[in-house]
Amino acid sequence: MQLEEKKKLIEETTKELLGKMDFKATVYTSTTVPPSNQDAVGELPISVEIQLTESKYLIGKYGVNLSALQHLLRIIVRKRSSEYIPFNVDVNGYREEQRQAIISFARESAERVVKDKKSIMLRPMNAFERRLVHIELAGIEGIKTESIGYGEDRKVVIRPVSISEELNL
Repeated sequence: MQLEEKKKLIEETTKELLGKMDFKATVYTSTTVPPSNQDAVGELPISVEIQLTESKYLIGKYGVNLSALQHLLRIIVRKRSSEYIPFNVDVNGYREEQRQAIISFARESAERVVKDKKSIMLRPMNAFERRLVHIELAGIEGIKTESIGYGEDRKVVIRPVSISEELNL
């Protein structure tokens, strides 16, 4: 299945589901293709952006409804297609705003750790959010990150790197 066919399937499925839920929304699909990897376009996830006025119902508290909507859409698309199609769903830019807020908070926390030489434990986060923090802070010298806890209480701890760790002793 070609990329445009995949996008059309996802877009039509999303519009159909939202229509059955009695939401009047505009649905856009897109992909971002890095210039260095034009051939991998079929492997890139498709972004589905839903624009509507009553977004709070689709987003829900802490994005729970949005995650459920994405899960349902993935199940329906999987049943309608013979191949796996990766895609992510966002409503009125909510997920991108959340992503930027997490990155900003992680950077600020890392700066405090470097300055104060004291560990900071972040709030509990889901796997995607924790991974985002680890990746964002990986290049900062003088700190290290690790995840602790289990299940819904799993958190990221940002620690200062001791001199012995920096020297690999």
